[in-house]
Amino acid sequence: MIPPRKSPATHEHGHAVGLPIALTSRPLRVFTTSDAYAAYASPRPQLKRLADAGLLRRLHGGIFAIVPTEHVGRPWTPPLEAAAVGLEAARSGLDGAVLMGLSAARLHGAVPRGLGQATVATRNRRRPIMLDGTGLEVRFIKRQVDDLDADLTTTVLGDVLVTSIEQTILDLAHPRVQKTEAAAEREAIRSLAPRADHATLRELAARQRLGSALRRAQKVSPTLLDDRGTPPQ
Repeated sequence: MIPPRKSPATHEHGHAVGLPIALTSRPLRVFTTSDAYAAYASPRPQLKRLADAGLLRRLHGGIFAIVPTEHVGRPWTPPLEAAAVGLEAARSGLDGAVLMGLSAARLHGAVPRGLGQATVATRNRRRPIMLDGTGLEVRFIKRQVDDLDADLTTTVLGDVLVTSIEQTILDLAHPRVQKTEAAAEREAIRSLAPRADHATLRELAARQRLGSALRRAQKVSPTLLDDRGTPPQ
């Protein structure tokens, strides 16, 4: 069956015309200058032209996000969490970047306030960066991302990996959760706790050797204790 033609005004993902299909058909609406060689023999001047026209938003260096149609023609920055994991996925592949910590908790609805910093787990050691034109920071944590419990989550930039509720709780229960300035982490644990699966928490804690993190999380939110009121072994 021949698929129906799309309106010439927009792409199927809601992006304005003027962008080559080699870029708009990608599952992630973030790409690098190197990726743009699939569309242009000399991509740099073309990407600058498209950015100047408001069709692209440069996130950092040679990494660009496709601007949704409704935002073309006016300043637009994607949500920090989506931009952070999206730009690392553009560099390392969709399975090589996982949003974690408070950033994951925010996408899970456990952090109501906007954050000035996002954290992404990656296989590579990277320095923190600032999103172009903003005061927003992205930090990278080198981890065994294949071992993390993560789910595909839909964002304005496409589907990206975000740590599960249970993984997020364990990651938030770092030793600093006991310090006074870690109020946001404690608040996020308490918010996520009623939605956590206890069996999954125990399995992850055992497999990742995070038993002490689980015990710290249980002190923050006693609802994470098992039915007998004692910490799972």
